[in-house]
Amino acid sequence: MIATNDAPYFVICDGCQCEFELDFAQQTFIKKLKDKGAPFVMIKCQKCWRHIKVKLNEYKKKEMWKCPVSQCDGWVVQVNLSEKYIDGGLQWACGECGSFWRKKENLIKEVLESIEKFPYRSVYYDVKDGIVKPSELSDLPDNSKKIESEPDDVFHDYERG
Repeated sequence: MIATNDAPYFVICDGCQCEFELDFAQQTFIKKLKDKGAPFVMIKCQKCWRHIKVKLNEYKKKEMWKCPVSQCDGWVVQVNLSEKYIDGGLQWACGECGSFWRKKENLIKEVLESIEKFPYRSVYYDVKDGIVKPSELSDLPDNSKKIESEPDDVFHDYERG
């Protein structure tokens, strides 16, 4: 992960279909090549060790949301699971508390409820004209002490909608 609080970058292997986060060295390497105008770079898959061609104009950050669950200071990202577990294989999940949302609309609904309960959480989201997006990750305040002191979440199921 880049030390500047940027969202991590992810690649999907063409061979084994594994999605993995690029490590700091890979991200630094890619940034240097992208700055020099290179059209693509080859990266090794961390699972099957095949070389993957990463087109630098398609190299993008994965959308990250601050987890809206009370007392959770984690991040929610979209994950791709096997279709035998979740319809379509996609869901939004927090690696910190284990909560997951089958639909982005349900995550956004809970984000809005979280902002209403805890206004200091609003810095993690951009809400404009009815559209909710995660804030840019640079220069966000550290609200971890406030978040830890929130009341216990009344919804004790990991599947949140």
